[in-house]
Amino acid sequence: TASVETQNVLCLVPAIVYDRRGYRVGYGGGYYDRFFGKTRPASIGIVYEEFILKNVPHGRYDITVDVIVSERGIYACK
Repeated sequence: TASVETQNVLCLVPAIVYDRRGYRVGYGGGYYDRFFGKTRPASIGIVYEEFILKNVPHGRYDITVDVIVSERGIYACK
């Protein structure tokens, strides 16, 4: 497998819903969690405000995004 250089890399992470801590419910493939397990680029979740919930279920190996951007604001998750 090719190595991914993380300097100056930004990853836009899709999801169905997010919570303010940066956890998400995605599409069930686990691709982003596996990718982030190998490298840790800066990550942004983009979602409508109505899809930012108080809490979403997450597992031990789920990884949060750094920032969530909605039409109403920008939220730091760390």
